[in-house]
Amino acid sequence: MSFSGEVKEELVKQFAPARHCQLAELAAILEYTGGVRTKADGTSCFDVQQETPYVARKCFTLLKKTYNIDTEISIRRSSKMCLYTVII
Repeated sequence: MSFSGEVKEELVKQFAPARHCQLAELAAILEYTGGVRTKADGTSCFDVQQETPYVARKCFTLLKKTYNIDTEISIRRSSKMCLYTVII
């Protein structure tokens, strides 16, 4: 595993007890990897795409803890990598 992968894995294990810190961390993840897209049925959704499962799991957990939002997780595998998508 790369150094940046190890750092991400270590950081996602840390949970700030204060809600405002959780919101700040969630905002950073959403800003860095989030985007709005239109689904096949015409509805819009916000999704977060990650190559590492740790950050996708952290985003999922923060959304549940801070906003009590139910989300979907999609995993697309190719021969070279996996892409984890948290759909809001």
